[in-house]
Amino acid sequence: MVSNMERQRRYSEVRKAMLQNGFSALIVAGNSETIQRGYIRYLSDWRLWGGTGYMVFPLESEPVLILGKGSQYYWAMQHDWVTDVRAGTNKVDESVKILQERQLANKKIGVVGLNTVMSHGDALRLLSPLKDTQVEDATQLVDEIMAIKSLEEIGEMTKTYNLIANALVLVRDSLKPGKTEREVMAKAIGYLGEHECYDGIAHIGHHAAPNIRPATDRIITKDDIIKISLEWAGSSGHWIELSGVYSFNKPDERAKRYYDTMYKSVYHIISLMKPGAIAGDISQAAWKVFKDDGFDLTDRLIHDFHGIGINVITAPIGLPDSKDVFKENMVINIHPGPAIDQDKFSVYIQENIVVTPMGGKILGNYRHEWHVLS
Repeated sequence: MVSNMERQRRYSEVRKAMLQNGFSALIVAGNSETIQRGYIRYLSDWRLWGGTGYMVFPLESEPVLILGKGSQYYWAMQHDWVTDVRAGTNKVDESVKILQERQLANKKIGVVGLNTVMSHGDALRLLSPLKDTQVEDATQLVDEIMAIKSLEEIGEMTKTYNLIANALVLVRDSLKPGKTEREVMAKAIGYLGEHECYDGIAHIGHHAAPNIRPATDRIITKDDIIKISLEWAGSSGHWIELSGVYSFNKPDERAKRYYDTMYKSVYHIISLMKPGAIAGDISQAAWKVFKDDGFDLTDRLIHDFHGIGINVITAPIGLPDSKDVFKENMVINIHPGPAIDQDKFSVYIQENIVVTPMGGKILGNYRHEWHVLS
C-alpha cells in the first residue's frame, strides 16, 4: 500500500497544476487495460482489476471514486485514500451529478483520458450536459506529473525490479529440454503472485525475431534459443520490464556478436539519459552502436525505450524523430529495437533506469548475459 504521505504529495502536485491552468475540477477516466488504468491508480491507489472507473477530483474539496456495482466497489470502500466511493451503473452521469452538487458544472473542467481512455459514448454523455462549461483535455497535465517519480515510488519500483529478477532466476533454473513452456513460466508467475504482483505479462519465444508470446504446450528442445520477457506491476501499481536469453548450446558467432552489441547499445544510451537529453537523439545513438559494429539494420521491431510507471508505456518514447525531453527522476525502460539481416534476427534486452544528472542509474543488480545452460 502506498503511504498517505505520498498521497498528499500527489494531490498537492496535481492541484498546483490545476490552479495554474484554471481548472476547478478534473474528471479522471480509467479502465483495466495496462496503459489506461494508471490515472485512477495514481489518485486513488485503487487497482482497477476489471471494467472502468471514474474519479471526480476537485481543486478544493475531497475527491469521489465511482466504480461499477459489485465486489470492486465494496473493497474500494475499505481503502483509505478516497473516503467517498460510489457505485453507479452510469459512472459518467454520476460524475456530472457530483459537479452539479458542488457547483462546479459551470466552471473550467479538465478531463484526464478524454482522447485516450474514454469511449466515444462516454465522452458524449459527459460533454452534452456540460455544453455551457469550458471543458479541456487535461491528460498531458497529469502525465507530466506522473512522469517524475518520488523517492517512495523509486523505492517501490526497485522492490518490483528485484522480484522480477528473482523470477528470472526461477525461469533459468527450470529450463530443460523436454519441459513445456507452461511448466517453465508457471514458476515465475506463481512467485510473482505470491509477492503481490497481480498484473503482468509473461512472454516466451524461441524464434530468430523476438516473437515473444504467452507460453504454450510446446516442448522445449536442446537447440532452442529461449527469450523471456517479464512485464509486471508490483504492489504499488508501478510496472517493470526485464528479460533473459538462454540456450543449451553455445551461441554461434553471429548470434553472440549481435547480443554483445545489443548489450553495448543498452549501456551506452544509459550513460546519455540525463535531464535535458532529447529522446530522438538517444534513439539514434542506440542504433549508431549497431552500425559502428558493422550491422545492416533491416527493420525496426519496437521503439528503443519508453517511460514506465503506473501506466506501463509513457513518454519519452525512443524513436528517432521524438522531441520528448528527459527529466530528473523519470524511470525509463530500455529495449533497443533494431533487427538485422533478412530474417530480422534480434535478441531482447530490457533494462530499467532512473534519470539522474550523471546519467541513468539502474534500479537493481540484475545481470544481463546470454545464459548457456547445462
